[in-house]
Amino acid sequence: MKQSRTGSAFVLLGMIIASAGIFASSISHAATLSKTSCGAVVGTIYRDDTQAFATGSTVYVTLPGTSVNAGVPAGKKRCVTVRFSATASCGPSPQADHCQVEAVLAGTHFAGLMSPQSAQLNFVSEDSGQSAHSFTWVLTIDEPSAVSMRVRVAAPGTIFVLRAWTMEVQISAAPP
Repeated sequence: MKQSRTGSAFVLLGMIIASAGIFASSISHAATLSKTSCGAVVGTIYRDDTQAFATGSTVYVTLPGTSVNAGVPAGKKRCVTVRFSATASCGPSPQADHCQVEAVLAGTHFAGLMSPQSAQLNFVSEDSGQSAHSFTWVLTIDEPSAVSMRVRVAAPGTIFVLRAWTMEVQISAAPP
């Protein structure tokens, strides 16, 4: 019996849909969703730069100009929200190119403290053009701290270029 092309297409489409359903159901939600509540904004600090910055360092380096002091009155808590946006490129090189950023509080990266928690956030991967990227971190602190951004590449030979960036540090009241 000869099957029509239309029938074959429907069989193939059904197989694809079934496979997608099996694949989607096999993905586990490994990360735990978190919620950080912040109160009224008490201050916002903006930093930006249009001077290109490039690094091939596999060790995190501080992005010049990103150091911001987050003040906290004695006995109080503050919610600090850091939003970093940039036009960036990563690579090209023979290996998989991953260029990473992290928000830093007084020299210790936010991984394990910030929400979302990630020690190796791939800000841009395998992109030799100029494309826009953005990420936001949130943390409640109870003492004055300096906030800054650090960048690195995951593999030697990769070049991470930030052509223009904006950093917003918003300081809000924190619930008791």
